[in-house]
Amino acid sequence: MEEATVPQPSRLSPLAHLHEGMGAVSLVWNNMFVPARYSSKINAEHLAIRTKAGLTDMTGIHKIFLSGSDAFDFLNHTVTRNLSEVSPGNAVYTVLLNNVGKVIDDAVVFHLDEQAKNYFRAEWLICLGAGLGSQYIQTQTKKKKLNIYYDEGLVCLLVQGPKAHGILVSILSQSPTRVPAKFQHVMSEFDGYKTLISRNSYSGDDGFELFVRDSRASKIFSQLVEMGANPVGFEALNIARIEAGLLFFGQDMTGNETPTELGLNFTVDCNNHNFRGKSAFLANRKKPKIKTVGMLISPPSLLRGNEQLLIDGKVNGVIRSFARSEWLNKTIAIAHVEVSYAIEGQEFSVSDYNFSIRKNTVAKICSRRFYNQLI
Repeated sequence: MEEATVPQPSRLSPLAHLHEGMGAVSLVWNNMFVPARYSSKINAEHLAIRTKAGLTDMTGIHKIFLSGSDAFDFLNHTVTRNLSEVSPGNAVYTVLLNNVGKVIDDAVVFHLDEQAKNYFRAEWLICLGAGLGSQYIQTQTKKKKLNIYYDEGLVCLLVQGPKAHGILVSILSQSPTRVPAKFQHVMSEFDGYKTLISRNSYSGDDGFELFVRDSRASKIFSQLVEMGANPVGFEALNIARIEAGLLFFGQDMTGNETPTELGLNFTVDCNNHNFRGKSAFLANRKKPKIKTVGMLISPPSLLRGNEQLLIDGKVNGVIRSFARSEWLNKTIAIAHVEVSYAIEGQEFSVSDYNFSIRKNTVAKICSRRFYNQLI
């Protein structure tokens, strides 16, 4: 019998050798090796996000540029936001649905401003997570009059934390470019390189992303470190995004939930907007089966994920994401629970995979916004 081989990711970050040289331990996300951590001190990396500025290689997102006569109509039907309301220079967070109204991916859609449009030769940029959005777009665009470009060589660097704004101002001081507001973007010169800079984050703290071509990315990464950004892996980033109550496809979103069940109805524009799965969404929003909630775990326990949540011995929910937050001094989680039990303060027993109850371990529903400086 032949030995089983471990599947290798088909996508490679242009910064892979840089991370390896820094001693990073990697994990596979979105079919790409990404830094999980740069040392064993995960809390130190997380603390950098909360007290300084964290720098994370987010190149694993799928980056798709679109243009052509059908580009707007196609993209507007693909996502739940009405893109006619997104003016050039702005971006919006949205989701993609299948025909039965379930979320198959989340995304940020950029309506590129004139400078970015000329540089990238495209009108729209959609950045997708780890769901089925990229595959769906790839199959559908063969039927449309549009130009599509999957840019694997475009590096995305995420900088976030209380000192991120100062770094952003310092970068933009090198060229006559305004500081963008949240979910806005600008083209700028950074160290002599053309860079798309967007103002958004994934931690509950202020932040921005830099999109730069692969040949320049290593120098930009090093320059950001010199400016005070601390390299941060996905494990520390995961703690920060759970603290902020932000969802992650593959954990909190699995492809089986509706926007209503995920608390994402704010991403759906129904008026004068016909999107894929709209009829199913309108029907589903009246009868959600679950609700996505925050959880406090006490006493602090080591979880593994997917623990069952029980009331009187009956399973009424499941933990989707969890983190031990030293910053908040709490063990926190994001969970799916049956709607009838989704009440603030409701307590559940926690069980392992074999349904053995963890003695004295209680999960209590609370707001999933454990930490957010952007409110």
